[in-house]
Amino acid sequence: MLEVFRNLYNKPGNWFSIKYSSQILFLILFIPVFYYGLPEYIGTTPEESTLVNTNNARKGVAAACYVFIGYNLMHPYVGPFYKPHEGFWRAIAAIGVLYMCFLTFLLFQNTAFARFLWTYIDPNLNQIVQRSMHTYDDDCELTWENFLSNFDHYYACHLFGWFVMTFMLRNRLLVHTWSILDEFIELSWQHILPHLRECWWDHVIVDVLLSNTVGIEVALFVIKKTGMKTYDWLGMEGARSWREWKIFTCHRTFGFVVTFYLFVIGRFLTMFFFLNSMLIPPYHFVSVVRLLSWALFAFLPIREIYEDIRTWNTSGRKDNRVEGNYRWLGIAIILLEIATSYKFRKGTKNMNEDAETPWYIILPWSIIITTMLSFYLYLRFKKDRTKKFIVVPKNPKETEKKKK
Repeated sequence: MLEVFRNLYNKPGNWFSIKYSSQILFLILFIPVFYYGLPEYIGTTPEESTLVNTNNARKGVAAACYVFIGYNLMHPYVGPFYKPHEGFWRAIAAIGVLYMCFLTFLLFQNTAFARFLWTYIDPNLNQIVQRSMHTYDDDCELTWENFLSNFDHYYACHLFGWFVMTFMLRNRLLVHTWSILDEFIELSWQHILPHLRECWWDHVIVDVLLSNTVGIEVALFVIKKTGMKTYDWLGMEGARSWREWKIFTCHRTFGFVVTFYLFVIGRFLTMFFFLNSMLIPPYHFVSVVRLLSWALFAFLPIREIYEDIRTWNTSGRKDNRVEGNYRWLGIAIILLEIATSYKFRKGTKNMNEDAETPWYIILPWSIIITTMLSFYLYLRFKKDRTKKFIVVPKNPKETEKKKK
């Protein structure tokens, strides 16, 4: 730690010359925020908390300013995108920072005031979200009437959403796996949040086959016809068989692909739980604005992660550092949404917050998590593990003489 502050003093304005600078900054910013913001009034119902708490509001504003100032210790925009214009992506990054600050402020409030804040956007909010506002399992008999009734605004959101998300990943295998994973996440959490319940044919036919797959394949067709670059997330290029894919040989590739899936699982769940805890109906324009903002911002951390994977264990990595600004900002936003969702979970009237998770959900996920963690540790500590960069000798003849 002393070395960190010595470097800051001796090299002003060069924060990213310090090893693990993004990780250090993340911990400095958010350990105090979660420590002081989460415990107070945690899990209280609106009836148990007063509407306006001036002290909490003051602490929330102070914490939001602390996070905003702390984040700006980083460089201005140094990102992977410069089209259509660098200024556009600076604005998107700024929106992400502002949203992070808003969530920080929200975390310091009590339940009643946190929900009341949304009435400044729409006076009709802060009302209990009825289950009837979003339910797809009332009648699971497979009839034309039931089938066609599911082609609603949610179907359009699915179709458009997977079209956009395919442009983020640009990899058929990864994006189709993500599509199916989302359905398993819904099945794993529907006993807690009834809004996630759907009929079997809705999961398989409407969601996966007729909306997700269609949106993905249309996007891949556009990418191919426009000559856009595709992303080799799994390290398949140059491999003679699947055993040589980098995801099975490089801890960095495997770890980041798993991290990516954790990232999107967190974003997917908070899309429901955060809005539910804030009493915002699924079809409200706030939900749409949040979804579009997330879609635009997610381009930055996802491309940043891919560049890290692509350049890992190469000679060019030594002189071309991959920054971690946006991935850590994305992680911070997701963790803050999870924290606020948990803190304000009481009193929604439509969440089974005390429901016990069945063994047939816990067991498979425990096996998956344990297997992935074990495999990552194996790749990370094996003798021939990959390294950040490869040192190419300037004069091979001199190197050979030294060895002799």
